[in-house]
Amino acid sequence: TFPATIDLRQDLPVTLYWQTNQPMSTEYEVLVRLITDDRRAVGNGDARPTDWVYPTSFWRPDIDQIAAQHLVTLEPDLEPGRYWLAVSVLDPALGRRLPLTGGFSDSPDTFFIGPLKIALPQPPTEAPLVRSQPLDFGEVARLTSYQVKPTAIIAGDSIQVDLLWEALSMPQRDYTIFVHLLDSEGNLVAGNDAQPRGGRYPTTIWSPGELILDSHTLVTPPDLPSGQYRLAIGLYFQPSGERLPLKFKTQTIDTTGRLTLPPPIEVLLK
Repeated sequence: TFPATIDLRQDLPVTLYWQTNQPMSTEYEVLVRLITDDRRAVGNGDARPTDWVYPTSFWRPDIDQIAAQHLVTLEPDLEPGRYWLAVSVLDPALGRRLPLTGGFSDSPDTFFIGPLKIALPQPPTEAPLVRSQPLDFGEVARLTSYQVKPTAIIAGDSIQVDLLWEALSMPQRDYTIFVHLLDSEGNLVAGNDAQPRGGRYPTTIWSPGELILDSHTLVTPPDLPSGQYRLAIGLYFQPSGERLPLKFKTQTIDTTGRLTLPPPIEVLLK
């Protein structure tokens, strides 16, 4: 057992339940780490199960169910986002981990539990200023406000787009947000596609009602012709490319899943 949302003000309590199917003579250690999506350890709760009160050599096969408690010490200043618990069993005499059987993991010796979440502050401390109509992307996200700066550039400049989303549900998929700069004929001239907050806060850890501030930077081509361009945003499922439909008050208003953000972007002559 463990809390699904991590409280950074204290160590992370984790309880693991163990049972053995054969007698053991070794005093094993259990490695419990908090890790990021790229499996970098950011918290440590390694310990012997039940410490020395009831070591593994005392466990009775198929009878005892051992509740082992761990306190995972977290690194300071962890970023909001998705994390996992990585659990493995170490033979300290041999200095190696026991193999994991049963096909429950893509690792030969580590079992992953999660996801766990470090939540964003609510409400965001720096919310975009331009209010949006309550436009929903599927049943996943509602755009509440946004900010685009600058809106007048020269070719080669960057544009920052800040989007404030309200989560409508707890999605089962990790969706990608696209922010595209289009010319007058709808051709893509610059874009940024990424999961929320650079992939650190994917939609599968969103909670209904939660506000998520997400920023995208578009770098325009140095040879971009002068004129007016428009920004379009949306969400899609990356394996298939399927976009979420755009809705207003539960009615689908755009099946292409693309919302144009005013004002237009003006590319000036150099």
